[in-house]
Amino acid sequence: MKKRRYDLYEFSKCPLCYYCVESFNHVFTCSKQKDIVIDIRQKSQRLLLKLMYDHANIKVESSYLSQLPNIWTLDYQPQDSLSFINIIKGFVSRLLTDKINAKVKHQEMTSLIISNFMNYIYTDICLRVWNVRCQAQVAIEKGLGINNRMKKQKNISRNKLPRLDLDRNLYSSSLTYGQLGVGYSIRSSGH
Repeated sequence: MKKRRYDLYEFSKCPLCYYCVESFNHVFTCSKQKDIVIDIRQKSQRLLLKLMYDHANIKVESSYLSQLPNIWTLDYQPQDSLSFINIIKGFVSRLLTDKINAKVKHQEMTSLIISNFMNYIYTDICLRVWNVRCQAQVAIEKGLGINNRMKKQKNISRNKLPRLDLDRNLYSSSLTYGQLGVGYSIRSSGH
């Protein structure tokens, strides 16, 4: 929205809390959404244990997964560490994959478990977080008289999205192979 029509959204805030400037991370850490995301995280952890039992007949204590560093946190993490926000984005920690595979001892079964786990998170986040946010945004736009036609028009004002001069080397992915997980394994195997 802001990229295409910065002139319409220059001063817009989060459509739920009306306070913070909205970023991708804020969508999931907003005070109005955080409890829901925490609930999704907890249910997804329980689901992971259930999937390991259902598909591989392996009973695992919940503490086994909680030993993984940082992946269950919603807080900002350094670039070389994955958090639950990264899981929401679709990244799978190699540490998580290895931890599951250590119990399941079957790579295809591990991939199936991870796939079902990720699908659950995606579906629940869309339904309970993203769609709610989008409905609130549409209500705000209607109240301001912004319609789809206006949003699709080219920005002809002087108000343009500021360009940040970033050092691309500093912000390029610093994830090591061990943290790239299933997505990297699938892409690199040529399947």
